[in-house]
This record gives sequence, structure tokens and C-alpha cells, in this order.
Amino acid sequence: MTLYEENLNLENVCALLDQSLLYDDVELTDKCLQFIGLNAESILHRESFLRLSPAAIARIAQNEYLCLDSEALLYEACVRWAKEGLQQKRQFLHEPTDGEVREMLGSIVYRIRFPLMEASEFATVVGRQQVLSHEEKSTLYYYILTNELPGENCLLEFDCGTRAQICSRFPSVGSAQQWWSCSGPTDAISFQTDCDIQIIGMALYGGREKAKHDVGIVIRDTTKEILSEPLLKMAGINLESDGSTTPCPIYFKVPVATRAGRLYTILVTMKGPLTHYGTSGQDKFSCAGINFQFFSSNKSTNGTNVKNGQIPHIIFKRL
Repeated sequence: MTLYEENLNLENVCALLDQSLLYDDVELTDKCLQFIGLNAESILHRESFLRLSPAAIARIAQNEYLCLDSEALLYEACVRWAKEGLQQKRQFLHEPTDGEVREMLGSIVYRIRFPLMEASEFATVVGRQQVLSHEEKSTLYYYILTNELPGENCLLEFDCGTRAQICSRFPSVGSAQQWWSCSGPTDAISFQTDCDIQIIGMALYGGREKAKHDVGIVIRDTTKEILSEPLLKMAGINLESDGSTTPCPIYFKVPVATRAGRLYTILVTMKGPLTHYGTSGQDKFSCAGINFQFFSSNKSTNGTNVKNGQIPHIIFKRL
């Protein structure tokens, strides 16, 4: 089985990321980073994360699609990685110091987006340690509070762009006795938000066993009854899955901007074996401070609605 043929999962994705970087396999690197982005919080707490190379840690830290509830999770994971590396390299008889951790992190520390943290979180998690210098902490704290730098000649070396977020519709997956048909009819769900967002991708449930599906995606502004041209239309997407219940991400080449208060509908067609499906969905969710409201769509001919079905994740950024 080649690297391309082996399905990504929580157990192997870190090792495959390192191998893809070693052999300069750009396609596999992108696939690994997309998978890690969608499952970031779980992967950051795995032992395999601590064994990654510095190059892999840097790529994860700068990943635009790293979906986190808090940037502090990435910072704490990077500190654990640095301490583990120091222990392995030097067989420390004592706990590595903050200065040694900073040296181990090197330029990786600048890829951690400290400006995205809340002030209280930054003070509690970062401020009590000496991984950052006093000057760095002062500059970042001022920026977090004011969104400005403390002086004209002051430079912010740390990345500060927003990261992707996930709105997850379903808290649970359907029972093993039932599966979702994928013979061509449309699964659809409508939604609106209270803020402008940019949809950069979505996720679908894969097969109940290793499978491939042919997928088509359309996104429309359905605020009015008269349908306009679709905002997004993708066909012939090859979705591969390994049988797990983890949703499979699909990222758009061109993000879709949606406006607050307008109604949009995502329409998906899948052809292939039976898939998993979500259950116990709610019509209202708050994700990263943005309120989503979902509505069942009359365009859904395959059964997906607010409570059950496909289209479990919307991957987005706030505009």
C-alpha cells in the first residue's frame, strides 16, 4: 500500500505528514494538513504529535485551516512538543526551562497566533511563563486589548490572521443498524448567520467501510424564491473514506462569501456505497461567536433535514 492509497486517520496522519515533507510530496502534505485542521484538538493531544519534526510542527502552526476553539491549545501543545524533544535529545534530569523551550521552538513560536487569544486567556496561559520575553508579552497584550501596536516603530512579528472554524450540526452519529443511501438524490440544508462569513469548505460523512464517492456541491442564495446563479458549483469530486464516522473535509478552491441575515442552501449529491449520517441536530448553534440557524430545505430529496442526515460540518472564516 502506497502513501497515496492509505487512508488518513488519527493514528497515522502525523507520521504521513512527516513523510510527505521528507519526500516533498505536496499533494499528500496538503491532504494531511486538511485532515489535521478538521481534527486539530484531538491531534494536538496525541502522542504522535510530540514525535513530529520541527518542519511538520511549523506547517501545522501556520495552517490557515487549523480549526481551534482557542489558540492557547496550540501554544500548550507546542510547549509540550518542545519539552518532549528536549528530554529525548538531552536526557534532561530536570524539567526543561522556559528559555530552553523557547530555543527549541525557534521560529515556530511566531506562527502561533497569540493575537487571537482573549486577554484573560493570554495572561493566564502565556503571561505566567517566560517562553516569550517581557517585551513580546507587553506588545502582544497591548495589541490584544486595543488591536493596535504600542508605537509607530513597533513591529508585530507574530502571525495574527484569523483561522478557520467549524460549525458542527450533529452531536451524534446514527446507529450501526441504519445507513444513509447515496444513489444520486440531493441532500440539502438551508442556513443563515448573524455575521458575514466566508465558507471555505464543508465536510461529509464517508462510507461505513472503506469507500469512494462521486460528489457534487452547489451553494445558492435562496433568500428569494427566484433562484439566482449558484455561488458555488463543483462536480466530480472524488471523496475517499476509511469507514470511520469522522467527517471527510472538502475545501473549495474559491471561498464563498455569505451575508448576515440572508438565506443560503447547500445542495449535495453523492453516488456510491451507503454512508454514516448525523442525528439529533438542532436548528440553532453558536460557533466562534457567530450564530447559525438551520432550516430544512424542500430541495432535499434524499432525507437530510435539520434533525438528521448529511452535511455535518460547515468550515468557515469570519469576515
